[in-house]
Amino acid sequence: VTGMAWGQIFQKPPVVIGLTGVVFALSLSLFGLFNLPIVDLKLGSKNSGPRRQALFTGILATLLATPCSGPFLGGVLGWAMVQQHYVISSVFLSVGAGMALPYILMSIFPAMATKFPKPGAWTIWIERAAGFFLAGTCIYLFSILPEDMYIPTMIFLWFTAVGAWMWGLSAGTDKKS
Repeated sequence: VTGMAWGQIFQKPPVVIGLTGVVFALSLSLFGLFNLPIVDLKLGSKNSGPRRQALFTGILATLLATPCSGPFLGGVLGWAMVQQHYVISSVFLSVGAGMALPYILMSIFPAMATKFPKPGAWTIWIERAAGFFLAGTCIYLFSILPEDMYIPTMIFLWFTAVGAWMWGLSAGTDKKS
């Protein structure tokens, strides 16, 4: 569709800036500045549409994983696309089954879910740590931009932070955790 190779679209500055904005907003959410209404990664929060939330969380995870999975899956999927239909199907089935394996195992063996630690105050620390990892990802994404894009990107991120803060204030999520 775009005429680009796998992952090549992530070398375009507008795409990198947009991705940086999304990752930055996610990090601010994990720091408790606001709650995302559709993609809410926080445990124990109320949501109105678990199916819609799962769909958008999956889409977001796929988009964020594409630059990382491209070097591994790009060649495999490229090779698979020129094979017989049964090879293509088995490759895509294998990739999907691998991603779904934890959920499949827990549906077959529901007692596995009881082995996981119960959510509690410690999950806030995990959220904050994940927020720092996402902030580090923003630094990396920022570093691959051309120098002439630094100031516009910083302005964009500033507006993202102000917008997230205002969203949090309007939704009443500015309480201390």
